[in-house]
Amino acid sequence: MTLSDILSRLHNCCEDNGRYMARCPAHDDQYRSLSVAESTDGHIRLHRHAGCTAASIIAALGLEWR
Repeated sequence: MTLSDILSRLHNCCEDNGRYMARCPAHDDQYRSLSVAESTDGHIRLHRHAGCTAASIIAALGLEWR
């Protein structure tokens, strides 16, 4: 899965200096509280500013851990 694939599943994304901010799919987010970026090793990194668990975000995106 690529960064573009992840971003296509998120709402209200905007790019900010190489990372993307989006509404968190795991709760009724009124603001962009989820940041998404691709690390230098190619992994997609999610940072939860609103406190949702990583598992709830992954599930809300219809993804599984690998």
